[in-house]
Amino acid sequence: MTYPSENIKAISEFIFIGQPAEQLVPADLVIVLGNHIIELMMGEVAELYAGGKIKKDAVIVLTGATGDMTAGQAAECDQMYEAATVTYGMPGELFLKENRATNTYLNLLYSKELLEKRNPEGLESVQKILCVGNSFLLRRASLYAAKLGFPAEKMQYFGVWDKKGRNIGPHSWWESDVSVQRVMAEIERIGKYYATGNMSIF
Repeated sequence: MTYPSENIKAISEFIFIGQPAEQLVPADLVIVLGNHIIELMMGEVAELYAGGKIKKDAVIVLTGATGDMTAGQAAECDQMYEAATVTYGMPGELFLKENRATNTYLNLLYSKELLEKRNPEGLESVQKILCVGNSFLLRRASLYAAKLGFPAEKMQYFGVWDKKGRNIGPHSWWESDVSVQRVMAEIERIGKYYATGNMSIF
């Protein structure tokens, strides 16, 4: 990848940590973070499943209540479940729904609690974990995951972005002022939220 400047390269490599699908190790636990690009997100999940990057007997946690961009609608986890099973034909038994989380930190916290309630061994019982979310939010998600005790050696990240929307993806975010402002705001959020103690760099 060629970047327009060294600064853009550095920012891109910090914020956009999602791996290409071909680099993923098949996961037996998947956490899909709440989002507003439901159809697009679940289409990518369905492709990963069909391509063997999500194991056939995996557990897929769909986490999300409603957010600023989905206010007044059904919970994001319910919308994701419907898209996965109805639109993309994925087996319903793959999914667990978590319908309380209203932000990325709570997505991960409540998902972990749900998994530990279902299986006392929790994260120790899985081999590879795949976190799927908005592409520009995954660095922050990884810092939350570290704080919450998700094992770093098991974690993988896959980012999705709407190329027809704000186009905040790793190869395009600098192309519009709106996208640049959102990425820079995300860097500011990371510093701010780290100061609250909700994130870990270890």
